[in-house]
Amino acid sequence: MSHYIYITEAFVFKKFNVGEADSVYSFFTKEFGRLNIKAQGIRHLKSKLRYGLSGFSFLKIAFVATSGGYWRLIDVEETEVFDEVRKDSIKTKYCLKLFSLIDRLLQGEEKDYVLWNKLAKFFVLIDKKEISNDDLKKVVVSFAADIVAHLGYADKEEVRLNPSLVIKSALKQSML
Repeated sequence: MSHYIYITEAFVFKKFNVGEADSVYSFFTKEFGRLNIKAQGIRHLKSKLRYGLSGFSFLKIAFVATSGGYWRLIDVEETEVFDEVRKDSIKTKYCLKLFSLIDRLLQGEEKDYVLWNKLAKFFVLIDKKEISNDDLKKVVVSFAADIVAHLGYADKEEVRLNPSLVIKSALKQSML
């Protein structure tokens, strides 16, 4: 049985373990939007995929559709690693919160080049630039509010007036 192999760029938003050795990853991909993809056997030490999914990097992933109705990861390659984000616990914490917010607000599988480009610019900015913790917090809140507006949970004027309130409101709206 042959499968069509899909290849795209991606970020990992989160992962959760399934069974003894499998994990399901929530990716945001350039071509498909948010996808949940199962990585079979990834927690085995001999897994070829395990070291490419360490987080905070641009990835090139390959996956197939299975007869069970889910996506299965078959290859992963880190194309750009954000070392400064990985090394800095404050940047890591803010990025994880941002990923959690976006993963929660995105509904379904739909490509979104604007969101993809915003995420790419955000990571390049915080990885390359020496930034104080206060400025980092402002950048993250501003970026999160911009994403909330982009996804339709608020308008630009609301974001400009009170970005923190807009983010909290979007989180309440997303709780279905």
